[in-house]
Amino acid sequence: EAPLFVGFQEIGDEKDMAALAKAAKSRYHRSYSALFVQGRDTATGQDVGAILDTSRGWGVYGRASRVSDLERALSKHLVVRLTNAVTAMDVCVVHLRRPIGADGEKKQVEQCRALLKWAMRHLSTDPKANLVILGDFNEGQPVGDNDSSLGVLFQSRPPMVDALSMLTGKVSTHADGKAYDRVIVSTALAKGSNRLKLDRVEVLKHRHGKGYERRSYTDHFPVVVTLKRS
Repeated sequence: EAPLFVGFQEIGDEKDMAALAKAAKSRYHRSYSALFVQGRDTATGQDVGAILDTSRGWGVYGRASRVSDLERALSKHLVVRLTNAVTAMDVCVVHLRRPIGADGEKKQVEQCRALLKWAMRHLSTDPKANLVILGDFNEGQPVGDNDSSLGVLFQSRPPMVDALSMLTGKVSTHADGKAYDRVIVSTALAKGSNRLKLDRVEVLKHRHGKGYERRSYTDHFPVVVTLKRS
């Protein structure tokens, strides 16, 4: 099935996003728009981006951007508001830094607190806001561990919800068995209180991503979330 929205991490620049949108259009025969804002990661030169299928009634309110709540802590993020005729959904695509070095864990917690601030700014105005934060969080702790760096999001009021918590058993989104990649949604979206409801989540595992194949394929597994009208 053609995806509505896809978030990407570890891309190069807007040319990469244009190429991905073109490839999606060719594969699915739908109109895809590329979403990109230049980040400020000088260490790797990598960035994040997204594509949106605009042929199903969804569009972008304003434009994709970076926001002040996240600018200081997250070098790689993109925020966009998606709208249709009946509702809206605010999406944040991220790639958090790895918790390495003397202050690595502290920096990772700061990133998650910045995401919490962004989410609470929306929820304080509208507790039923549809929010999605997705991407590579570089979170090595297993799904459901509230003591992880991501725990600040799940312990908030109202709490954010990890879509991977719908799955049973050990969940891995990477070739090394960890669940670095997450899709985190607001309580309203998890419960379906504002036109959309989290329906199911899948991790599409593949056999690539080790040794030589890492040069031409990803060692991450796509995480697919399905929303339904409520």
